[in-house]
Amino acid sequence: MIRAAAFLLAALPLSVRAQSPPSLSEIAARNATSSSAVIAWTTDQAASAEVDYGLTTTYENTASAAGPPATSHAVALSGLAAGTLYHYRVKSRGADGARAVSGAPISAGPRAR
Repeated sequence: MIRAAAFLLAALPLSVRAQSPPSLSEIAARNATSSSAVIAWTTDQAASAEVDYGLTTTYENTASAAGPPATSHAVALSGLAAGTLYHYRVKSRGADGARAVSGAPISAGPRAR
């Protein structure tokens, strides 16, 4: 009986859905002030938006955009120190759950006033 059950399970067709992470592009820091910046990017499919950022590439902070998945993303970072270099990376997760993370750390800082 155990062998028959195992055989039946093995004979059932499996439906495997390939997951394709969103493609990230046009990543940029915009609207920098002495204490804030907006990180913007686009994706080729509707996806979530999240930014890890910090003084090092261990990214001590995370910020995310509110709202439904989209293809145009903008995440506001606040409480930044003027004249300080910050490292950041963007992350987006598509509807199928596949996640994309920007490659090498990107660096930018708010303007000193």
